[in-house]
Amino acid sequence: MKPRILIIDDNANQTLVLKTHLGLKGYECTVAGSTRQAKAILSSEEIQLILSDIHLPDGNGSDVLNVKPSLKAIAMSGDTSFEQMDAAKRSGFHAYLIKPFEIDELVQTIDELFPPEHS
Repeated sequence: MKPRILIIDDNANQTLVLKTHLGLKGYECTVAGSTRQAKAILSSEEIQLILSDIHLPDGNGSDVLNVKPSLKAIAMSGDTSFEQMDAAKRSGFHAYLIKPFEIDELVQTIDELFPPEHS
């Protein structure tokens, strides 16, 4: 079964594109535009994977990971610095994708975190 994904990004176009493309690949996605909204969703919905921008208007994407530290999480950012990538990994992100990225790269990363079940 594919994980239910919470997409966190303050760029509405970005979240629409991700939700649409992931939906076409069979993923159920919920969208949040801020850390506050994401925390509310995490406390009320069953989510298996967080896909979060690092820089958000009301905090940092890693702030959301504290709500449910056991969740798997993928960071996404245009920041290519080693320091930012390292900080994201240390804060609990399992992977870091540099924007812009291809949907296939994202799906491959998700599959690495949640290997597809073989029949």
